[in-house]
Amino acid sequence: MANALRGNLKGKLISWKDDKGFGFIQPEDGSKEIFLHISSLDSTRRPKSGDIIYYELAMGQRGKMQAVNARIEGVPLATPEPSPQSSPTRLAKIGGWLAVSGAFLFCFISAIYHPLFGMNFLFVEAYIVLNLITFLMYWIDKHAAIKKRWRIPEKTLHGLELLGGWFGGFIAQQVLRHKTIKPSYQFLFWSIVALHVGFWSWMFFQ
Repeated sequence: MANALRGNLKGKLISWKDDKGFGFIQPEDGSKEIFLHISSLDSTRRPKSGDIIYYELAMGQRGKMQAVNARIEGVPLATPEPSPQSSPTRLAKIGGWLAVSGAFLFCFISAIYHPLFGMNFLFVEAYIVLNLITFLMYWIDKHAAIKKRWRIPEKTLHGLELLGGWFGGFIAQQVLRHKTIKPSYQFLFWSIVALHVGFWSWMFFQ
């Protein structure tokens, strides 16, 4: 556990069976409860219901996602935290941000300078506003999930991404830690990203 950066996700330990050494975390985004085993927790004390847990996700032996590299908020670790500067997880995240940012700039610049649009500033403004709206919709859905209120339909979020707001969606996912767990959602999201990059690559080399 000490060889990976802990604390990417956050939730509340809503149940804990100390005699059996496991319990369940309610993620802060309101998604499905996550299984936590004592062997995946790095702490100087035993957990209890109500603790705030920081954790990562990994596939368990039964094919279900479970918490790993977990720690309790405000409780010292039993093993030292690795240096963030040398963390492979941190480097991978930085690389991911750079790759997606580069892909977006390529699509954005290709669209702006393509003869079909010809530096139309209304198009530029619409593109920027669309990404801001997509981020806002993610934010609304995130808080609706926490408050157990009406949610923004996934097809609405994907529709905005398909129209060109996928970069705003990516930023929202990373900043708000929202919609990053569900495999089917992520598959469709990255399919939309690939579609945009592929389309503008084809247009660019025509």
